[in-house]
Amino acid sequence: MADRSQILLNWIEENRDLVELLVFDEPVKTVIEAVEVSKIEKKYFIKTIIMKNKNDAELVALIVPAGTKVDKRSIREGTGPKRWTFASHEDIQDQFGFPAGGVPPVCLPEELKVYVDPRVLRNEFVVGGGGRITTLLRLPPHLITQDGAIEKIISYG
Repeated sequence: MADRSQILLNWIEENRDLVELLVFDEPVKTVIEAVEVSKIEKKYFIKTIIMKNKNDAELVALIVPAGTKVDKRSIREGTGPKRWTFASHEDIQDQFGFPAGGVPPVCLPEELKVYVDPRVLRNEFVVGGGGRITTLLRLPPHLITQDGAIEKIISYG
């Protein structure tokens, strides 16, 4: 498995004119904490949620605005009749090399199906996981979809 942390750091360097890695001394575990320490409005925050198919262990990523409740019925509309649950912290760390809560919206494995809520693409910038629980990534949302890894854009609202 490729070192996702190094891939992310290389990607940030390649896109340094558009991307900012925000680094904090303490873990940023909630959106409320992230808003407080970053001084960025909540409306700009996104989450990369990893879901696991209960039947065959397939993983998918959902990129949604912070505060969005994940509707498993909407996921089924996008992925077909499968039963989904949230991936465990161990699954996320093992499969992606990032901790739960730190999964970035970019530099995910090419074979991973990624679903993006269209509301994510409406802001001039978004702030999401930065690869660690002490980092956040500030980027224009078009960078999330530019590499072609996105399976489908669907709404969860």
